[in-house]
Amino acid sequence: MPELPEVETIRRDLDKLVVSRRIISVTVASLKLLRGYSPALFKEGLEGRKIIGVGRRAKILILDIDSGDKLLVHLKMSGRLLYLPAAETPAKHTHLVFGLDNGFELRFVDMRRFGYFKLIEGGALQDAPDLRNLGPEPLAVDFTEADFKALIKAKSGSRRAIKGVLLDQTFLAGVGNLYADEVLHAARINPMRPVSSIKPVEAARLYRAIREILTEAIELRGTSFDLYVDAQGRPGRYVEKLKVYGRSDQPCLKCGAILLKERVAGRGTHYCLHCQK
Repeated sequence: MPELPEVETIRRDLDKLVVSRRIISVTVASLKLLRGYSPALFKEGLEGRKIIGVGRRAKILILDIDSGDKLLVHLKMSGRLLYLPAAETPAKHTHLVFGLDNGFELRFVDMRRFGYFKLIEGGALQDAPDLRNLGPEPLAVDFTEADFKALIKAKSGSRRAIKGVLLDQTFLAGVGNLYADEVLHAARINPMRPVSSIKPVEAARLYRAIREILTEAIELRGTSFDLYVDAQGRPGRYVEKLKVYGRSDQPCLKCGAILLKERVAGRGTHYCLHCQK
């Protein structure tokens, strides 16, 4: 699933490519994509309108429409949001197309069809259940080490694995399976450790690892480990930096021990038992 770095990469692309563009047509090939809207109402709310901004919250893109409405886009497991010339033949699994006023299209391609679009009338994001209970943004300027330590301390009575806590979007927004494995390895914390056992010095290491790894992943335009590409179909290059994710049964790049893979919090988890005792 695209995580914070991948969604932020797409957001930055779209901010340059589609802001100030007018939507001249909307074609919906899969009704499953629209949450709470009929295709007719969806088209009515967007055709002829201009995109005036592109934001992000956690793993969700937010397109600002000049009507005051906001369009939420969640890529889920395999969604791609591609900016392509209208003359280019659509790829298989293209389920929604926005025709733009410059001869390009914004196409949503999703092999598994888990992704979705929600039009929030009046832009009342505070009423959107998708956003209501999300935790803080880990890269926000005002999200400090002290804030993160306070989040960890608030879990002091919990026996949940730290990996599961990092995946919990109400705890911290945007971190998913891949980056949870990478930051825990960088912080030298075993993914199965109860969050209640994390000491302040370890929480500090984890905070720094989260900020550094997510920032570098954005700079390298995300990780193309599976289906992810950016808004122009280009792969991300952070896959070259992965230390543990997808590398089970290979030597740890830090110590040489063989990396392991187990299920933690219901997800495949890659780690080094030597580095992450």
